[in-house]
Amino acid sequence: MQALGLSLLFITLAMATFWFVAFFIPGQRQVAVDGWLRDLDVRAEIRKEALQRYFVDGLANAETLAAYPTALQVLAVRSAGAGPPVADAGVPAAHLEELLGNFVRIQGVLGVVLWDADGKPCVKSRDLILDAACTAPAREVLASGAPAIGFHLHEAFGPILTFSAPVRSATGDTRGAVVIAVDPRAWLYPLLAQPLAGT
Repeated sequence: MQALGLSLLFITLAMATFWFVAFFIPGQRQVAVDGWLRDLDVRAEIRKEALQRYFVDGLANAETLAAYPTALQVLAVRSAGAGPPVADAGVPAAHLEELLGNFVRIQGVLGVVLWDADGKPCVKSRDLILDAACTAPAREVLASGAPAIGFHLHEAFGPILTFSAPVRSATGDTRGAVVIAVDPRAWLYPLLAQPLAGT
């Protein structure tokens, strides 16, 4: 009788062990994996939304600067060919340079440039060094008439991100372009470098 009881106990323990190994552990593992995947999905979605907002805001900033009445006024003076070079031509250019300087300081970007319809710089924030990295996005916007985002290699700063928008007249004609130069190392690269997994 005692041997039968021990046999039943052994069988019960064996079945419990089998159930634990065959069903419970895999089930718990799957629950953990599912939770981990959900967490990764949430983190990836948050990062995607942050990137989308960053690029949307960058283009919106370029379009806002391009819509400044002073920008169109400076371009009108340039196209009329009146007086000395526009960068020295009195109130509109000085006012716009001040606005661009304030924007650079508040937003923490590298600089902003207003280009005319011929792809020549009219007004820029003081610290920005102009080179092909600033010219290329301006020419792209002038050719397409549409806002644009691009990566370029700047001789002084290295890789830069640009947000560009056309300056339009009241009739919708493209009269120039605004280019905002941003250092991607300030926000974009650190965001992309953050691991999705872990804390």
